[in-house]
Amino acid sequence: MMNGVSYILIAIVAATREFVSTQDQPGDLRLLGGNTTTEGRVEIFFNNMWGTICDDGWDDTDASVVCRQLGFGDNGTAFSDAYFDSGSGRILLTGIACGGNETQLLDCPRSDSAFSCRKEDVVGVKCDQPGIWRTNCSGDWYFYCLTLSWVLAVDRTVYPTGRELDGDLRLVGGTFTTEGRVEVFHDNTWGTVCDDGWDDTGAGVVCRQLGLGDVATAFPNAHYGAGSGPIWLSGIACDGTEIRLEECSNGGWGSNGCDHGDDASVRCLSPVDTTAPVITGCPDSIVRTVELGSPGSIVSWREPVAVDDSGRAFILSRSHAPGGYFPMGKTTVGYIFADASGNEGTCTFTVTITAADTTPPTCENVPQGVFETVDQGASGAVVSWTEPSCDDLSGTANITMRSHLPATFFVVGVTTVTYTCTDASGDSEMCQFNVTVNERLTTSIEFCPESTTVITCNDEESVSWDTPMSFTDGMRFSVESSHISGEFFQLGTTTVFYSVREKQSGRAEVCNFRITVKKANSCTATLYIYIAIAASVIILIIILLLVILKVRHGKKDNPSAGDQPAGNQGIQMQSVDHADDGLTNNPATGIPQTYTTTVGSEKYAREIYTGGSSSSIYQTIDEGIGYETVE
Repeated sequence: MMNGVSYILIAIVAATREFVSTQDQPGDLRLLGGNTTTEGRVEIFFNNMWGTICDDGWDDTDASVVCRQLGFGDNGTAFSDAYFDSGSGRILLTGIACGGNETQLLDCPRSDSAFSCRKEDVVGVKCDQPGIWRTNCSGDWYFYCLTLSWVLAVDRTVYPTGRELDGDLRLVGGTFTTEGRVEVFHDNTWGTVCDDGWDDTGAGVVCRQLGLGDVATAFPNAHYGAGSGPIWLSGIACDGTEIRLEECSNGGWGSNGCDHGDDASVRCLSPVDTTAPVITGCPDSIVRTVELGSPGSIVSWREPVAVDDSGRAFILSRSHAPGGYFPMGKTTVGYIFADASGNEGTCTFTVTITAADTTPPTCENVPQGVFETVDQGASGAVVSWTEPSCDDLSGTANITMRSHLPATFFVVGVTTVTYTCTDASGDSEMCQFNVTVNERLTTSIEFCPESTTVITCNDEESVSWDTPMSFTDGMRFSVESSHISGEFFQLGTTTVFYSVREKQSGRAEVCNFRITVKKANSCTATLYIYIAIAASVIILIIILLLVILKVRHGKKDNPSAGDQPAGNQGIQMQSVDHADDGLTNNPATGIPQTYTTTVGSEKYAREIYTGGSSSSIYQTIDEGIGYETVE
């Protein structure tokens, strides 16, 4: 039972309800399509229309913010892929990324562009806490609405969040949204209105409540088809000042003898904006050229704008934003503009990224300077050189201009030679070097080295040469050189020069030669050769060591005189006359005698020179190493 304060509050409501806004507020939410009031498809009022939300990035944190805003607690479960049906509204938002502490969904980071989302991508939620009555208040009326939050219905300011309000209306069965059978929501059920007493004044109140103006035409007898369910109201008698149809005099909820053949209908006649926004400044197609090998480019443009008869048009979605990165090829950029009535206008253009050679070619192998010496009094000389080459990213570049040709006559002095390289795109690069022709001096340079080529497996190589000699008077002449013997030279050709210059006149005697360093075709094969040589040397050393060890082993095992058998036991003595083999016996020592003996498995020989002091020589006689066996 309500107390006195409650009655006072209700009286205040009745007296002031015409001042309470009946309009949906930006960011309002509702849940539709669920089995209970705490679940369903999430719809949001945004840009003056109700629409859905794309499920890109949608999670339980976002769902919990929805439940908190609707007064259904702080715990929500997220659903995607149109779990509660896709609805009929436009997808208005995408990329929702709530932190979890927000009180309204519009407080969360998001993208207002849902250009690539489909109807099958809309989101839903299921809240864990039953709904409570809450207010949807803002501005100056916040405290007023909050105080009356327990009242069942105060226009559209207090309502069960996510569901229709008691007394809400809709038009069903018409060709347009501005016409149809009138249906009213009561006791959580949609029903119809009986045409008893139905007239244009009552129809005007219906259109006013729906936001479709104040002028309307009433139709009786189920003009837009018979409805179903209960017939909630009959005997409607409006005076034209009412905001909602339920405020008009009527016979009470459900108290009538009508059937659905008596269903009332309306057609709202207020002008409706059906014209799409007019877009201006839609960019022309954009083409950007980047260097060969680039993956894409950043492209910017001035965004288009739109105007509308209603006075307001806005960007509903865009596929790309200015300053974005575009890959190679053609990309279509699209904008969709909308007005408050939902009319749309589009703007599309293409961004094409192509690759081209925009870098000039380079001159390669440009001589560092060419020097020639002529005799005293000569006017000049014919000078030759190897022409530079051209290189370019496109792979094609050629010499298109040269100031002089090799084997051309040059006068004494310094002449600048110029070459120009040009690629297929017309980009060019110029390179220069000097040809110097000097008169021979009274001094000279002797033993100027020959040009040489060095093959290496490295990126540089040390090159040495015999330094040229000159005979000069240090007071009159100075000696200069561009490089020194033993210096490291990079891959390619380098000109080395020595000069003896006369200090007073500046004339010089020049010696020059070229050092060319080339990369070996197969450094791996060269390495294998070095390894093979090293292995062969190691094997030879091992064999030599084995021979030495064998000889030493033989000497160690050679028996001494004390090891010989006593007397002549086991000993055979042979007399060898060297006269038969061409050898001369030493008369001082007489004829040597050879004795043999067997110790173990080896035989030994001892020569004794008779007729003088003897010198014993023991030698291992082993058939295995090729010695003759003495029997």
